[in-house]
Amino acid sequence: KSKIIKNNLLFISIIFIFFVLCIVISYLCIAYIPNITLYNTKYAKEYQKILDKYGNCKINRAYIMRKPISKFHHNVLLLITLYNWPTKSYGTLYHTGIIFEIEHNNKTKHIFVHKSTKIKITDEFKIHCDHELVPIKIPKKKTQTIQEIMDITRDKLGTHDFFNWTPDNNCQPFTRIMIKAMGKGKKYNKYITQPVDYDFSYLSTNFVAVFLYFGQLCGG
Repeated sequence: KSKIIKNNLLFISIIFIFFVLCIVISYLCIAYIPNITLYNTKYAKEYQKILDKYGNCKINRAYIMRKPISKFHHNVLLLITLYNWPTKSYGTLYHTGIIFEIEHNNKTKHIFVHKSTKIKITDEFKIHCDHELVPIKIPKKKTQTIQEIMDITRDKLGTHDFFNWTPDNNCQPFTRIMIKAMGKGKKYNKYITQPVDYDFSYLSTNFVAVFLYFGQLCGG
């Protein structure tokens, strides 16, 4: 029994030390690295390649895709926001994005665009049984492209908010602005926006920026 208690105390001590180190590192980075939240001002190379390849193809169909945030990601967000990530009973929290259906070289392709730690544009993704798809009505005569949607969304959000993730500048506002860029109204908001109160402190918000900054340096 005493061994179990010692192991538990050791685990708690390690967590505490890690927590203190994270706070210290966050403070030092915020103090000595100017504009650290501007960690990204362009697409990652692998996603720029997808955009270059398929960005100018006409969008034939589009779908909002939303998937529940996993328990792991929920716990990570609790940690990096210093336990200010919503813990109230909001029901299931969702990660959202848009699947664009295009035609390329006489083949139908599906491109998934969403924001996590950075904007991701990919033709390799999975749809699981707990994912929800909501069709977005597109007139047959409309000739928008993914590149146009990205450009309009970037113009509306500004370069900083477009490329960077913060607790209140996450996948949901990004998806909502993409919907607006497609000329669609508020009827889709109920599938995207959740009324979550992001009550983050200054340190918590900057801690997230530091976490993402080093994640980018590590290729995350």
